[in-house]
Amino acid sequence: MAQHCLWDDPHEQPQKVAQVIARIANPTGMRVTQLLLEVEEVLGATDVRNLADAAKAAAKLGEIDRQLSRAPGNGRVEKARAYLKDQLKKLKLASIEAV
Repeated sequence: MAQHCLWDDPHEQPQKVAQVIARIANPTGMRVTQLLLEVEEVLGATDVRNLADAAKAAAKLGEIDRQLSRAPGNGRVEKARAYLKDQLKKLKLASIEAV
């Protein structure tokens, strides 16, 4: 296994091993995963009852969508963009309902 070539004891660094291998083997997939984690962080930190907070979150989600749109196309990128747009729609609806 490749992980045994990178460290003497890969059990100490399993997450790092996975990240290095994923970055090399599938850089687009790794970037999509990072951006989806950002989406979840933004959504988790947003108070939809606060319109300014919701607007900042919507802007950040828009930026993440722009980054995804520049990623080399594959089915995962399109699914990630569809998920993000759905979450953005839910965020906007929740903000409107909170008003």
